[in-house]
Amino acid sequence: MENSNHKLQLPQKTGNAANCGKIKIKIMKYCSKCGAGIHDDAVICPKCGCAVEGQGVLLGKSEKKWITTFLLCFFLGVIGAHRFYVGRTGSGIAMLLTVGGLGIWAFVDLIVILCGNFKDSSGARIKNS
Repeated sequence: MENSNHKLQLPQKTGNAANCGKIKIKIMKYCSKCGAGIHDDAVICPKCGCAVEGQGVLLGKSEKKWITTFLLCFFLGVIGAHRFYVGRTGSGIAMLLTVGGLGIWAFVDLIVILCGNFKDSSGARIKNS
């Protein structure tokens, strides 16, 4: 039987003592809109420009006006006008087709808007200033 000597080759020293023993791990997550891989602490997706899910608090207050959102929901809530205004077109179409969930969905949205917890398409809250 032949005896072969295999040596374990270790990485060469770079001379940089500050990085000695440190392992750099790149943590990734995925954008909920386009599916692109993004860094773990990213607030905005570099590919599509949308806010990362759950990061609306970091973005602060929405650029959409609270009073406009409230009035659209109060007068035209059953057709989802307030959802189209804030950029949530998918649920706006659903509200349009179901007549605001027979008014129940529109009423719930009105309460959420009054409480200041209604969010725009980027996840930022629409608050009364």
